[in-house]
Amino acid sequence: FSLLSQLHGVLLSLHVTFSGFSLVLVGHKRLILLFKCTPMFAGVNTSCPLELSPPRVVVKYGDPVTISCMTWKRDHDGMGWEAPQGGKSISNVTSSNWTVDSLTEWDMSPICFFASHYKGCTITPGLVLYKTISIRSSGDLKEGEETVFTCDIVDVAPLQNLSVTWFKGDTIIHRETFNDSTKEPVSQSSILQFTPTREDSGSTITCEARLDLGPVGPDLKVSSEEYAVTVFYVPCTVVEITEGQTIEEKCAVTGNPAPKVRWFQDGELINSSVPFGRKDAGRYAVEAEGHTPLNKTITFIVLCECHPPASQFITRPGYTLLKRLYVFLPSDGPELECPSTYTVLEHDDRNLACTVEGYPTPEIIWYKDGEEVELPETFTRRDAGQYVITASNSLTSVNSTVDIVVLCKS
Repeated sequence: FSLLSQLHGVLLSLHVTFSGFSLVLVGHKRLILLFKCTPMFAGVNTSCPLELSPPRVVVKYGDPVTISCMTWKRDHDGMGWEAPQGGKSISNVTSSNWTVDSLTEWDMSPICFFASHYKGCTITPGLVLYKTISIRSSGDLKEGEETVFTCDIVDVAPLQNLSVTWFKGDTIIHRETFNDSTKEPVSQSSILQFTPTREDSGSTITCEARLDLGPVGPDLKVSSEEYAVTVFYVPCTVVEITEGQTIEEKCAVTGNPAPKVRWFQDGELINSSVPFGRKDAGRYAVEAEGHTPLNKTITFIVLCECHPPASQFITRPGYTLLKRLYVFLPSDGPELECPSTYTVLEHDDRNLACTVEGYPTPEIIWYKDGEEVELPETFTRRDAGQYVITASNSLTSVNSTVDIVVLCKS
């Protein structure tokens, strides 16, 4: 029988309480709940004069807990608690408290007992122990690159009653349920595939685990702490920087955790906090080290509010000399890298990769047999041959030869 069918069966003949179910979510963020079902009055008269307050309690791992057991009968031989921690010996009272200063036993199942005239009964509270869910990511959150978040659920039963919901802020972005009818505790993972953009910085990711035991059981729900999203990205490719500003002001590299950032020009390490001058226009390389490295080339254009050259200015009565905006551009001819030979199966998608750099941005043209062509998205055997690629801007032009070999599928 499933846990729910067992519960329904118990309800036909006796009261039911909840005393220990085990659900664990781990990742970096971990949830653990304890829960099982036992009869309230095992083997005794169902008119047991005991009452629990509260009858069911949810406790965070390591927190204190107190449950009161009370009876309305004054003529009895005594009552108390049986438990590995916080047990109370029998005493002639009408109320007895079970107290633990720091609950860390996952299989804790305290029992309140009552004795009167050689008869007795017991009652067991519903006790849920949990740990905060932790969310584990597969690495730095890089703009446009998929990141995997994981919640691992360990020793949960019944699995078919578990659902895991992922939130970005207050918005549900993924929900997962499980159809496994296994009766024994099993382990299961919930995966969130998330591709961040820079707009996601400042948002939060949350994982929520819920165990719905239906009308006869509690609806157990625990959420993780919020995972603050900081997207790891260089917010620039071509940057206009005003003379006197710094790289740190115009092109700050962000990440979580904060990456170690170094800037280079012509292979030499530079101080990114030094103000830019008009002669500093050019291409720079940035290296950022977090969980994983990031390398990128940035082009800086320097803007200068300065007096125009005297030869270009004619003074007139009543006019004031005004500053004009001058643009200082880097002078980088194209750089082109392509494989000398590219082999592809006929009708397969093209994945020929050539890298082109330069400023102004170079124009790319392909030639075959001296004529300008466009590379097809998929190749046929008629497309095989020698191609020439050129990259040109206002400074210069470079080219490279690529032999394309098309193999026929058998």
